[in-house]
Amino acid sequence: MTKRGKEFRNEVCHEILNSERIGQLKGRLFIGIELTAPDKRKRDIDNHVKSVLDALQHAGVFEDDAQVDLLRVARLHVESPGACDVTITEL
Repeated sequence: MTKRGKEFRNEVCHEILNSERIGQLKGRLFIGIELTAPDKRKRDIDNHVKSVLDALQHAGVFEDDAQVDLLRVARLHVESPGACDVTITEL
C-alpha cells in the first residue's frame, strides 16, 4: 500500500472512531459514496471505490465488503481540498 493509501485509511479510521457509530454492521448493505475532487485533473471514479470500501472494512464498520449489495457512486463538483462522503444503510 502506498504512503497516501495508508494516510487515507488512517483518516477513515480516525473519522469512524470519532463518529456516533454503534457496533459493526452485520447485514446486507447499501453504500452511497459522493466524491468531491480537489482539482480538475482527470480521475477514474472506480479507483476510489476500492479504497473507500477497504478503509471502511479496516475501520471495522463491516466485516467484509462482500456484504455490499447496492453501491451508488457520484462524482460531484470540484472543491479544494476534496472530500468523500459516505452513507451506509443496512438493507
